[in-house]
Amino acid sequence: MKSWFNGNQYPEAQSPNTIRTNQYPLTPNDLINTDGQGRFEFTVWSAKMLGTVELPYQMRLAAIVREQSGLPYGRTFDATLNYGTVRVLAEPMGTHRQRNVVITDLRLEKAFTLSGPLQASGALDLFNLFNANPEERISWQSGSWLRPLQVIPPRVARISVKLTF
Repeated sequence: MKSWFNGNQYPEAQSPNTIRTNQYPLTPNDLINTDGQGRFEFTVWSAKMLGTVELPYQMRLAAIVREQSGLPYGRTFDATLNYGTVRVLAEPMGTHRQRNVVITDLRLEKAFTLSGPLQASGALDLFNLFNANPEERISWQSGSWLRPLQVIPPRVARISVKLTF
């Protein structure tokens, strides 16, 4: 899937790494390393696989594996010009790419029938089962180049109970 984003739209989760303060190019500097119209051209992809298995004793096991491409980026630097300080893209967007993100989640659920129409179920969820820790956001700025700003949270377990009546 080919994507285009304008300066401050790429992607909004990367807010510390905005290239321009305005969505549209205002000066010729905003066109540096773009497609000529101020857009950054790159590709991203994602995939998801999930499944559920019915086990004995009214138990259910569900798994989800998600993978997405690492975000493309290019090095930036701040330049002080006669009208102020601007961030300039030193390399085309997509010159570098962060690590791919692969997350595996698992759920084990057991259903119980109580009196009459009352039912209960308990679940154990394991998020980020293999404790993946790629960076979600990194600094593109020269000087703090590749400094992690946010990483995938560690393995988390959750126990829950649900009542149905």
